[in-house]
Amino acid sequence: MEPREGMPLHEQAAGGTERARLLELAVDAAIWGTPLVSFDAMREATRRDAGARFGDVLFVSRPADWRFQFSTPNATTYYVSAFLELQEGPAVLEVPPAAGAGLFGSILDAWQLPLEDVGPAGADEGRGARYLLLPPGYEEEVPGGYLPVRFDTLNGYVALRAIPEDDSQAAVERALALARRLRIYPLARAAAPPPSRMIDVWGKPFDGLVRFDLRFFERLARMVDEEPPLPRDAAMLERLQELGITRGRPFAPDEATKQLLTEAAEQVHGELMREAACLGQPMWEGARWREVFAGVHPETGFGAAEGGAPDVRQRATFFFFVIAPPKRPGKATVYLGGFFDTEGQPLDGGATYRLHVPAAVPASQFWAVTAYAADTGGFIRGAEVVELGSLDPVQKNPDGSVDLYFGPKRRRGGRPTGSAPCRARRGSRSFASTARSRRSSTRAGAWATSSGCRAARCTDVGRAWPPIRPRFHRARVLISEQLPPTDAAVVRARPRCVRSRSMNRTTDGAAFWDKLAPRYSRMPIKDEAAYRHKLAVTQSHFRQDMTVLEFGCGTGSTALLHAPHVRSILATDLSEKMLEIAREKARDAGVTNVAFEKASFETLPAEDESFDAVLGLSILHLLADLDGALHKVYRLLKPGGRFFSSTVCIGEMGVVTRLALPMATWLGLAPQVNELRAGEIAESLERTGFAIDSTWRPRPGSPVFIVARKPGADAPPGSL
Repeated sequence: MEPREGMPLHEQAAGGTERARLLELAVDAAIWGTPLVSFDAMREATRRDAGARFGDVLFVSRPADWRFQFSTPNATTYYVSAFLELQEGPAVLEVPPAAGAGLFGSILDAWQLPLEDVGPAGADEGRGARYLLLPPGYEEEVPGGYLPVRFDTLNGYVALRAIPEDDSQAAVERALALARRLRIYPLARAAAPPPSRMIDVWGKPFDGLVRFDLRFFERLARMVDEEPPLPRDAAMLERLQELGITRGRPFAPDEATKQLLTEAAEQVHGELMREAACLGQPMWEGARWREVFAGVHPETGFGAAEGGAPDVRQRATFFFFVIAPPKRPGKATVYLGGFFDTEGQPLDGGATYRLHVPAAVPASQFWAVTAYAADTGGFIRGAEVVELGSLDPVQKNPDGSVDLYFGPKRRRGGRPTGSAPCRARRGSRSFASTARSRRSSTRAGAWATSSGCRAARCTDVGRAWPPIRPRFHRARVLISEQLPPTDAAVVRARPRCVRSRSMNRTTDGAAFWDKLAPRYSRMPIKDEAAYRHKLAVTQSHFRQDMTVLEFGCGTGSTALLHAPHVRSILATDLSEKMLEIAREKARDAGVTNVAFEKASFETLPAEDESFDAVLGLSILHLLADLDGALHKVYRLLKPGGRFFSSTVCIGEMGVVTRLALPMATWLGLAPQVNELRAGEIAESLERTGFAIDSTWRPRPGSPVFIVARKPGADAPPGSL
């Protein structure tokens, strides 16, 4: 296919047929590049959130909590990882003998293809070794005393788990001490190898998930530019030039291209969420448990049957939901994924389920069950508990079996032992569960088959509205039947949503605000004194050199009042009619440092740490995923930056108002809203990592105005 360089894509796609062809190309490119993009998202997290560089080793000193945002992690083991750079030549990975604790994992390239396993099931067989990591085309003689690992890419990573022998603190310390003995350094410094810096990332916001928007293609372009082309990818690399992705050239799409690429990424996201339910193979005929690694193999990049040609779509589905696969699946781990209840229905985060785990699970170390968000494969944001298993103090039945419960709230009469509330992700009201078995034999399949574990949907408990099942927000879990009188684990949904569909105002929501815009712009401010107070507090933190973001800016009145106090403001909203009024106000006022742009906050193509301050005024109660939105605000802010929010707390209003809202929304008289309370907003901010500087309300029942700060740069009061 001959690329037409130098011609804007919107001119190439003047006809509908041409645009459809380019959209199909963009979808193909996203499916092809998913493993690379996932790698780049994780690598960026280590640099951005942990300040890591080549040679550093990251670990969690305690089992991971929800802030550890990667695809399908677990919260039982102690993760250890490092990212590799071979641009300057070979590197050495020193792995200590696995004595006093377990240490296993894999060495992977930028395509996330496992090149060698590490630990008792790996090449060193648990005795420790020096792995020599060789860059593409390395032809020199390999020195003695090393286990060579040849790469086809210039980047890669090491993903390991440190496994204590038991749950005692002494065993944990031995496992962490073993991890601290890892070293990574260039071969050129082997004569006097430097120690690796150990970075503990436990409890810190650490987000390595892929965003399916324009940033997906920005990551893809970066990886294509960094990595040497492989012969197998020649055809796709040539096609990518039509999308402006070419090695050695900057990626600078025009506006039409950006829109097309964003549409393609969103389409692929939906497809991968649907297809994740078919990942792997059923454990037995008719079973709803699926063994995730069955039917996919390292030889084909986890994309087809063994010995077959790579299936890039299956590969994309795999790496949408999985990272860091082992070279020899089943040697140290077994992963079972549940995606349906007994009636074949998708899991609903607002329903209550029971999972019955039989006694004597054949796991030499442990088993665990984890709940995931369907749209990311990561931990459910804000969850107090993300996983329970055999290492936790769960209450056992007389026969040694365990019943785990997942639902929106704690069951009545449930005893606290083994109970743990865990908030389900809003917007995507579904979750997945993966059972992992660490063992030295292949008996897990026999256990699953012989257990007679039947699937049955539990009776819904305390549900205030029908289940919301967005088209693609589907992940499933196998649930066994009957509700016994005791409690083991809960997944709680919050806050209470009247009718939420997505992270931001939806297309229907945009139409609502478009219709309301003229009247909205003429509405007087209800409490002028309170409004002026909020302006003054906000401006006391501003400086003339600051860059500010306001999302959900409406008709722009607040942004224009702040404009003289900062260098520039990016003000966004989904309503084009609102923005037209805002731009007219700016022209009339002669304000030139405010840019009004139509964008959803979820897909806003902004770099991390690019704003000194972010404003979310009268908008948080309109977002279906509060935790997700606040996490993005956190990432967009520079260290020391502040987030200013003013929010209507509908959850604190009277019963009549709260009962009337769903009907008003259904009639098109009110937008979709969340029943937030001031305390819930503060909790979400603190869970995300913010420090709350101040909370203010002119009177009870008024909107709550919160100033929250991202830790980092030291700043005197009233400044950033």
